[in-house]
Amino acid sequence: MKKKLLKNYKDIIFDIGANEGNDGLAFSLLFKDCTIYAFEPNEELIKIIRSNKKNLENIIGHKLNNYKLFNNAISNRNTKISFNISNNIGAHSLYDFNKNLHKFKRHQEGYEIKKKTRVNVIKLSSFLKDKKFRRIRYLHCDAQGSDINVLKGLNSEIKYLDFGVVEVSAKNESNLYKKSNNNLFNLKKFLKKKNFLIHKIESNDIYNNELNINFRNKSLTNTNLLNLSQKFKLKFYQKFIRKIIMRHRKVFIYQLFYKLLNAKYY
Repeated sequence: MKKKLLKNYKDIIFDIGANEGNDGLAFSLLFKDCTIYAFEPNEELIKIIRSNKKNLENIIGHKLNNYKLFNNAISNRNTKISFNISNNIGAHSLYDFNKNLHKFKRHQEGYEIKKKTRVNVIKLSSFLKDKKFRRIRYLHCDAQGSDINVLKGLNSEIKYLDFGVVEVSAKNESNLYKKSNNNLFNLKKFLKKKNFLIHKIESNDIYNNELNINFRNKSLTNTNLLNLSQKFKLKFYQKFIRKIIMRHRKVFIYQLFYKLLNAKYY
């Protein structure tokens, strides 16, 4: 009976640090068989994501019912703490900025705290307690200094994770944030302990201070999350959504191409 029920459960995808919603909404278009859980602690960005989702749905002509949005920060404990809103839209964090960024040629424009607000922080293991799912097919994380803590917060549920990408500092001393310990050395140690393999490392800036780390579960026989066709579609969906967010005058061209790729909806 349990095996039968499990077949009816969906895989899930996490988008941690959703920002304006571009990646999570693209996942919802590509992975129609999955539930996408997106988390963003900044209330202003939550409003923007909802607006972007509504605009996207109006343009494509159907609802994205598999996309679920939550106004939470994710880490390795359940609490309510201060959250820093910075002048840089991509650098809001639970952590304060380091003061020595100039030593590592960090781009500092916008790296000032504009205001602080209180946010609810939860562990993914707590969030999953009442959720019925088969696998966590993908975890996309840009949690600005909290990425390793996001993984730690999965607790024993991490065994269900297939693929993931997180952002870390290349070295502890060049970390963007104070006391976060969110660096490559600590990530490698954690992933090895939890039976994951790193299969791709990409620099996130010209000075190699920050890295995007792609990893997968060692137990998988399939070593790629996406095939060539899916990679093409995901890139197209991300560009399409970006054009909608920017209110680009050529959105209609992307809309036509979307209809060709998704003919069954029309």
